[in-house]
Amino acid sequence: EDRKQVAITPVEDHEDLCQRLDYELSVIHSMGFVDYFLIVWDYVNFAKVHDCAVGPGRGSAAGSLVSYCLTITDIDPMKYNLLFERFLNPERVTMPDIDVDFSDNDRQKVIEYVISKYGKDCVSQIITFGTMAARAVIKDVGRVLDLPYAMVDNIAKMVPRELNITIDKAIQENPDLKELYQNDSQVKDLIEKSKKLEGLPRHASIHASGVLISGKPVGEYVPLSIGADGEIVAQFEKDTLEELGLLKMDFLGLRTETVLSDAEALVRKKNPEFSISKISYEDPEVYELISSGKCDGVFQLESGGMKNFMKELKPTCLDDIIAGISLYRPGPMDYIPQYVEGKKNKDNIQYDCPQLEPILKPTYGVIVYQEQVMQIVRDLAGYSLGRSDLVRSTDALYMYLNCLPDSIFEYRRATIEDIDELVRTRIIVLRAANKLSDNADMSMVEQESDTYYRRALESGEHIAWLVYDNETFIGAGGVTDCVRSNGYGTTIV
Repeated sequence: EDRKQVAITPVEDHEDLCQRLDYELSVIHSMGFVDYFLIVWDYVNFAKVHDCAVGPGRGSAAGSLVSYCLTITDIDPMKYNLLFERFLNPERVTMPDIDVDFSDNDRQKVIEYVISKYGKDCVSQIITFGTMAARAVIKDVGRVLDLPYAMVDNIAKMVPRELNITIDKAIQENPDLKELYQNDSQVKDLIEKSKKLEGLPRHASIHASGVLISGKPVGEYVPLSIGADGEIVAQFEKDTLEELGLLKMDFLGLRTETVLSDAEALVRKKNPEFSISKISYEDPEVYELISSGKCDGVFQLESGGMKNFMKELKPTCLDDIIAGISLYRPGPMDYIPQYVEGKKNKDNIQYDCPQLEPILKPTYGVIVYQEQVMQIVRDLAGYSLGRSDLVRSTDALYMYLNCLPDSIFEYRRATIEDIDELVRTRIIVLRAANKLSDNADMSMVEQESDTYYRRALESGEHIAWLVYDNETFIGAGGVTDCVRSNGYGTTIV
């Protein structure tokens, strides 16, 4: 059947598994991504059959029921209210992106399987370019100009340590740097030359996870080079490869998966029937330990700030840990007090309108996840989940904030007779969107709630080891980093 003639099956009941599955399959087929799913399933299945540690799921692919049924992911999207449109959206045609975590010991084994299956000429690594960031370019230019090291180092340190900081922005933010730039000709010459080179490629390396797979030899599509260890490397970056229609897969090698796998193997020596996938996530002793702040060596929870947050939050379920990891970052951190207060005093939570309560009740009235934004826009503005995903997108957020009132008016004109309800709907949707735009660079709108599920899942597995078998966990390397950095002994509980 021609995929262009496939009709997308609408979902009338979002709780109906068969309707959801039929809808996802029709979207996957109509967008031409059936082969993509089969390729991913093939190497994930190989890894699981050959006892390679595979993560439960990462990124927006965890919102796909098809991925779950194929065991590409182990996260039930229905249970955690994950939306398929975050992954594949027929109204926003982009390449799917299924990131798969393997243990760092097994990653190369899986890649070698892919090479053997599709051919050495049809599989390659992907190049990535390190660019001249603000601090680095000042130091490089200063060295070439043979300026005193102390002077150049002092100027470089005046650049704030911020994400995506530029020299122009640093001059505006730091009065001392601005004064030197305006009054010292030598400093001005250094900065002017640095600005011309800022952002240019500085060096090339191999992408940490990306692997290119093609139906014909890769060299027929892109230029190639040989890496330091003899691997074939595509000379175009991943974004360019995707624009050319080539298939990029992500094989991530994580030490966390290695620790969990090794610990599980040690336990099976005592209990052959043990499986980490069958441990309980309802045990109160686990949450008591997390609430006490004894999280050394636990993925995502071991920093001082997260320990204090867990003491304050006192999580009682996995959902609390998922939300906690999601909130603990610049921008969303501003909502932590509101979240904690809502958990302690549920009766005091106020919603802007009744329609928001079922969406925000699990997170105590706080917008934490992208899925919640999409559901708000769908239920209040009348958008489809596809269009809601466009609102959720950071790139489209500004455009939608400007056009949202008229869009809502046109969309709901035929169904809303009461103008007061229309005005209230506009205000609520814009207010919800503005909560995101306040922290546009590092906020919940940039994050992936399904990824936080994965992180919380692994955090829960780590903490379970500490409750039940801390010696095994330590023996498997679960606290290696803590011992190295903090000088801890052999016991952590």
